[in-house]
Order: sequence, then C-alpha cells, then structure tokens
Amino acid sequence: MRLFIDDTRMPKTWGWLVCSTYADAIHSLEKFWDKIDEISVDNDLGEVKEGYDIAKWIEERIELDGWKPIPKMYCHSANPVAMKNIMSVFNKYNKE
Repeated sequence: MRLFIDDTRMPKTWGWLVCSTYADAIHSLEKFWDKIDEISVDNDLGEVKEGYDIAKWIEERIELDGWKPIPKMYCHSANPVAMKNIMSVFNKYNKE
C-alpha cells in the first residue's frame, strides 16, 4: 500500500491512498501501518499541523513504540526548508 499526503495535489500514478489532512493521515497510518510500504508527504497542508508533524509522529512510533519503519518514505513539498527537515527524519529509516 502507498500513502500520499497532500491537501491540493494528487499523485501522478494510480494505486495511492490519498489523505489531505494531518488527522486523516494519522488515522490511516494507525490503521494500515503494517501494510504501508511507501509514503510521500507534502509539508504545507493548510492546517496548523503539517507534514513535518507527520514525520515526527512516524519517528516517535518507530523510536518509542518499536514500530517497524515504512520501507520507502519521501517528501514532495515545494518548500525546500520543510523538505530538508522531513527528509532528515525519513532518511534515518529509508533503506538505501
């Protein structure tokens, strides 16, 4: 399963579960964690909580709760600072 998180864009290919809010993303992550093998996150979700908050939530599940990392984690944000911050979290767990 692939999870795409963005409030305005849609994925360019088929087969993604799309979430447009922080709450929807967290709900989907909790429900499908063991089935998700790829995630792509935008930072600017038009809310107080952003993609970086999702990245930190994922990091907490892995570090504090012992959840297995999602194999492929990406950021597709147009915000270069946010992309760097999100990828600094994801790159700890991305398989090379």
